[in-house]
Amino acid sequence: MTKTDNNIIAKNIIELLNKGYCLGLLGAYDLYAIESGIRFKIKGSKAYNLIRITLNTKDLYDIEYIKFKGIEIMNTTNVNDLFYDMVHKNIKEHTGLETIL
Repeated sequence: MTKTDNNIIAKNIIELLNKGYCLGLLGAYDLYAIESGIRFKIKGSKAYNLIRITLNTKDLYDIEYIKFKGIEIMNTTNVNDLFYDMVHKNIKEHTGLETIL
């Protein structure tokens, strides 16, 4: 996959998340396009402080939640094969933060 393809996928994921102002509500920062997706840090959640969302080969979303302290990874959780309308609810369940105004 090319860098342009990754940027397009990242842009689409950002648009999906921002339909309910999710990124702002999560305090998202340091957004980066990654292979087939996006990763960003969040503020306010005691459970996790980094989220990776990728589009898989089934055209569904995989989300990886990561809690790190310094350079040490404290906790990770993976959720696979989410439909687009399940992403907001899943983020809320794992972070404890509102994702829609």
